[in-house]
Amino acid sequence: KYTTITCFDTFDSSKTGIHYKIGRAPENPDEIAIDSASLAGSSLTIGDTVTLTIGGKKRSYLLAGIYNSMVRPSMSMVIDSFKDLDGSLYRFQLGVNLKDPEKLDAFKAYIKEHYPDLKIVEMKDYVDDIKISIISIMIPITLIIITVFFVFTLLNIVNLVLTNNKEMQSAFGVMKAYGFTSGYILRRVLWKIGFLTIVGMGLSQIGDTIVNGPMYQSILSVDAYRTVYPATLYLLGGGFLIVMLITLLISLSIRKISPRDLMEE
Repeated sequence: KYTTITCFDTFDSSKTGIHYKIGRAPENPDEIAIDSASLAGSSLTIGDTVTLTIGGKKRSYLLAGIYNSMVRPSMSMVIDSFKDLDGSLYRFQLGVNLKDPEKLDAFKAYIKEHYPDLKIVEMKDYVDDIKISIISIMIPITLIIITVFFVFTLLNIVNLVLTNNKEMQSAFGVMKAYGFTSGYILRRVLWKIGFLTIVGMGLSQIGDTIVNGPMYQSILSVDAYRTVYPATLYLLGGGFLIVMLITLLISLSIRKISPRDLMEE
């Protein structure tokens, strides 16, 4: 059975992006961490012994940590765990992060000259393949969710404004009787709805910061959730303008309210 085994010379979460659900990262060659999905339904927990058969030989490891991962099944060990293993049993990949990306071509030429058997592949190629696959699935689903929520929100706003204007019709008539103009009353309605909309948008951004990032990280064990603020601000600004336009169009009927008609009713 094949599995993905990740080995690091450091398990600093700020560098690896792996955050452990339970326990900690492996520190010694006889320790191992396993993704939570692979352990689902088992009684294994931190401190238990895990026995693996590698190359026909059984090896025992101490379960030090459990983490969430998109790659399943997967395990994490320190590099020294593979010191005495036959190299033909696994495919070894070495990740290199260049301090100066502009020297990539020179680095490739050096490796090709001194290590002709090694194959160099940019991580960007793997990332692009994964990204395209995820985007092809997520974009249609995301658009459907956004459309449903957008329509639902607009219907609620229309209902709120209509209900508010109907309940305040008598108050608007009294205000007109005291000399307040339709323009003044309309501005009051717009200010009220605008204030509530801004407060709601602010709360949504606070919720996004507090909830979505940690939730994404807890599910995937990768601290990769980001809010693109220019695009988000454009979306919020466009939504605000739409809300105000709908409120304005619905509230234009305020101009037709007559104190005399209300008194006759």
